Amino acid sequence: MTKIPYIESLFSWIEKKSEKWYYVYLLTIVTILVTSNLNSVYEYKYQSYNKWNILLLKSLDLTNNLSGLNPQSHEAKTVFRLFTPILIRLFHLGYVKLHIFQYLIGLLIIIFSYKFTMKILNDSVSASLISIGLICTYFGSNSFIDMSSFWLDGFSFFFIIMSMYVSSPFLIFFFSSCAAWNDERAFMALTIVFIFHQMFHFESSNKIKIKDLVIINRRSFAVFFAMICYLALRIFLQFEYSMHTSFSDGLVNFNVFVRNIPVLPIAILSFLEGFWFLLIIFILITLHKKDYLFLAFISFIVLLFSISSGFVLDVTRTGSYLMPVIFILLNYLKNKLDRSTIRKALLIVLFICIVIPAYLVMSIGNRDIYWYGLIQKIYTILYK
Repeated sequence: MTKIPYIESLFSWIEKKSEKWYYVYLLTIVTILVTSNLNSVYEYKYQSYNKWNILLLKSLDLTNNLSGLNPQSHEAKTVFRLFTPILIRLFHLGYVKLHIFQYLIGLLIIIFSYKFTMKILNDSVSASLISIGLICTYFGSNSFIDMSSFWLDGFSFFFIIMSMYVSSPFLIFFFSSCAAWNDERAFMALTIVFIFHQMFHFESSNKIKIKDLVIINRRSFAVFFAMICYLALRIFLQFEYSMHTSFSDGLVNFNVFVRNIPVLPIAILSFLEGFWFLLIIFILITLHKKDYLFLAFISFIVLLFSISSGFVLDVTRTGSYLMPVIFILLNYLKNKLDRSTIRKALLIVLFICIVIPAYLVMSIGNRDIYWYGLIQKIYTILYK
């Protein structure tokens, strides 16, 4: 690929700076400070103390079925989201301390995304572009802006990243279990973790065969076992303590999907933002290599998340759990493209993420797109 002098100089500068041990930590902090006024957040009309009280209640009694709450409320649907209550109970966390903990988790998401990319590509330039790009998405910015909603998706995102990053089956099981018990959406995302670990033994020069996806190795089995244990314990809690998540209300059904159809295109864009460009490259390469099986498999996962997100009100939240698929794409593309091409592709990804800062599509009332800071002010002026 043709070299562009200024771009190559930038890449060389990053390579030189990344030799310092503190580079990734400095990169994370500086980028968060620079983008803090561009990221989005949805501020609830009421105080988050309502949700904090439920978290505190669950921390005191993990088997509380929350039957006294309005089944249509967000709080009522957190009955199986036990990780955070356990965290509060173990470390005696208060309202402020949990927010601080959540912020630290956000830092770790970016840091380990960098380390994870390094593990896959062994290229500090690509890892830097990935990390900065993630901060400009809901996936990477949630922990820094979730100061009132207490959705706590950042914990799930971190555990998903870690369950892909580590190689020990025990740790994979641990992080996968933590993710699932923090939010049901993370349970869906474990299918992506499973595929990533299945790819560990793929021969890069060959097309992926059915046996590659069927024959389970130790790492992918750890993910599968975590999913089975989660389902088994959840069923036990449902029958023994009458704990259940209600789907009989108007928040999760086909009518919601129909209502979401007009906003689905822009909502789907919010899932990966600039990282959709990697998927486009992946599709072109798999078609060229006639690797139809893997193309179909990844396409199915993407469609599953895109369609299922339409059945809930918080569309972006659900679809953002698709983000870990980018590491599967990187793992596939690393042997199909040279380093220079991957860097330039990720630079395009970063540019798109910066131009379109993180935003949240949530189908409530007459307003579906939520921004924050400078972007929110511009949005309000244009569309008020």
